[in-house]
Amino acid sequence: MEEQENGVLKPRNTWELLRWVVYEPGLLMEYSNSLKNWKERLQVFLQAYAWLVPASLVFYFIVALFLSITDFPKMFPGEFISSLAEGWTVDWSANFQLYIKLTFFEYLGGLAFGLAIGLTGGLVIGLAAGLVVGLTAGLVAGLTGGLAVGLIVGLIVGLAGGLAVGLSRDLSFGLAGDIAIRLALILVIGLAIGLVRGLVLSLATGLAFIVSWIIFYYRLPWLVFYAVKSFLQKYDLKKNPHSRDGVIAFPIFRMAANLSKLTFEDPDTGREFKDFLLKRRPFQRPLALLLSHAANAGDLNQNRLDVPTLRHLPEIDKADKKFRPTDSWYAQLAELTQQLDDSQKSNNIWQRKKYFEQFNETLNRFYETTLRESPRWNKYYIIALERWKKSAADKLRDLELEAQTQEPICPNIYRGGEKLDPALDKPLFLGRDDLRDTFKSRVLTAQQMPLFFIQGQRRTGKSSLLNFLPDFLDRGFRVVQIDLQTLGKVTVQGFFQAVYQAVWQTALPELPENWVEAWQVFKEKLEAEVAQDERKLVLAIDEYEELHRALHEDPEQGAALLAAVRSFSQSQNRVVLLFAGADFMSELSAPNWNEYFVQTVTLDVDYLSREDSKKLIGLVGLRYEAGLPDLMYEQTQGHPCLLQKLCQEIVANANKTLKNDISRADYDTAVQNAVLRRDNGVIDVFWGQFCKQRNLKDAVRQILRGETPADKVQLLALEDHGFIVRDGEGWRMRVPLFTAWLERYEAL
Repeated sequence: MEEQENGVLKPRNTWELLRWVVYEPGLLMEYSNSLKNWKERLQVFLQAYAWLVPASLVFYFIVALFLSITDFPKMFPGEFISSLAEGWTVDWSANFQLYIKLTFFEYLGGLAFGLAIGLTGGLVIGLAAGLVVGLTAGLVAGLTGGLAVGLIVGLIVGLAGGLAVGLSRDLSFGLAGDIAIRLALILVIGLAIGLVRGLVLSLATGLAFIVSWIIFYYRLPWLVFYAVKSFLQKYDLKKNPHSRDGVIAFPIFRMAANLSKLTFEDPDTGREFKDFLLKRRPFQRPLALLLSHAANAGDLNQNRLDVPTLRHLPEIDKADKKFRPTDSWYAQLAELTQQLDDSQKSNNIWQRKKYFEQFNETLNRFYETTLRESPRWNKYYIIALERWKKSAADKLRDLELEAQTQEPICPNIYRGGEKLDPALDKPLFLGRDDLRDTFKSRVLTAQQMPLFFIQGQRRTGKSSLLNFLPDFLDRGFRVVQIDLQTLGKVTVQGFFQAVYQAVWQTALPELPENWVEAWQVFKEKLEAEVAQDERKLVLAIDEYEELHRALHEDPEQGAALLAAVRSFSQSQNRVVLLFAGADFMSELSAPNWNEYFVQTVTLDVDYLSREDSKKLIGLVGLRYEAGLPDLMYEQTQGHPCLLQKLCQEIVANANKTLKNDISRADYDTAVQNAVLRRDNGVIDVFWGQFCKQRNLKDAVRQILRGETPADKVQLLALEDHGFIVRDGEGWRMRVPLFTAWLERYEAL
């Protein structure tokens, strides 16, 4: 096949065009739509019809020979013209000549009649409806017009009915390819119908039409042929009946089982064939969906314990209910993917092992869930998951041995600088009960929902608090967290899309460029979805400053959008808007957030108390030198990330040196290695981002020298954000380790 300039395939010759009429209605439709005018369609029609003339002539002589040998005109004289029945003898050659003599000119007249019908009827239809309908109607009229002469009525009805109805609806009747077998079947069916007509004429004619339509439109004789052939000749994913025949309607015996097995063994080729079926074989959508599952299972079988394989398993459309797994199946698949990904990304052997233990438990549940899914498609998943379970058991044993080797003293559970995971890190999440109680109380009692704002320094646990919200709240809440820093450059429309995608795993329609109009589309969709759920929806937006940067590009539109969001928040109590960030809303201008959210409930995330800090230090059972935990609190002031980093370094060193007793010297070493380094991820962020963006470095240097900054605005910013505290008449850095780092690097 060649490709036209517009990318549409066109037949190489007339034979291929006729093959498309029979086998490839989709290709024929595309080709038909590509023809620009009636002249092109007329040329195509005449070329195809000219090819049918010799074909019908051969068929005409075959019929004549068949009748001459079988003696049908003597057996059923009423079905033939009287001169033919009267002149019929026992000499088949004489009968053959008589049949030709009496019917040949009528045959030619039938061809001419068919051509006229094709041009005046079929082609006219084709000009209006496309080549598919016009060519089909014209060719059927011409072929049946030529062949009808002199044949018994049953054959005429069977052939013409089967062709006319079968071809005119999606061009489904098979004429090319296996031509001898197909024409023989047509003759047999037609003759049988003719015998029935001899009993009850009117009833038989109607039955003949119906039966021929069913038989030939749905290709029933060929289903048997393909099934038998499959035992003699092994079909594959590139050569099989569906690759050649575009209108097989019913399943072929054992074909789906054979092709799905081949797809499981060769997922890439199977997926290509699946895509071909979806594009070119509309009757075979169930088979395509089955092959999609077999390909997915084959990928799992070949790539065990592989995150990309899990992540890229395509989801079946909800419209295909018989082949779509349950929501529970997809939810467990997502959980499985995340747990395996977390395990593989973790640098800490204890965390890696814990994540993998969770993954192993979820894998067993997922396997049990798959067993309960539809037997139409779950077979190969079961095979693949059984092998995953075996691989997971082996991997878990390896991790246990590795953990014993790497951490012989105690597990290193600390997470310096990482978000805490509710599934693993509950012991590490301390000191936030007051925030939980305040948030829950205000949400439950609100008649008009306020906007909630979680504010705190970077690396103090705001994101961890959002992660733990579902554990804080009861089943009456659904929490969806969106971290805007993961989106790259945030646009307003992109923000709405990201939120909607996170909540319902589906995309919004294209949004208007006007931000308020885009909000209206988003809000209507949001309200419609929330109305179907009894729970309150908490939209937790982390790093909300990224959204402000998008609004800042057009402050006027941004202000209008914030006003619309405020109106929505105050007019309902089903959707809870929760923003989290390091900047106060009063610090964001153009547009001014504080102006629109006067009733904001602020939840301050601060450092840990002395009591909670000492609990955190003592979690793993190491024996600290007397007074050392208090010193660690004093020097960190309970800063969560600094304290976690120190504990993480102390445990790592204890496992390395095989000692359970922690001295002051061990602590000093941890401070040097984890804190007093240029890129510690806490103080360097304060200095390189917070101070630089607000021009506060000079004020900090003055405080380090024991001076009071002259710029009161700068001083107030440092105080409001909790970085400095009063020291008699002057000021000092709140955290002594901040002072130590700044004295070392403040010249940067």
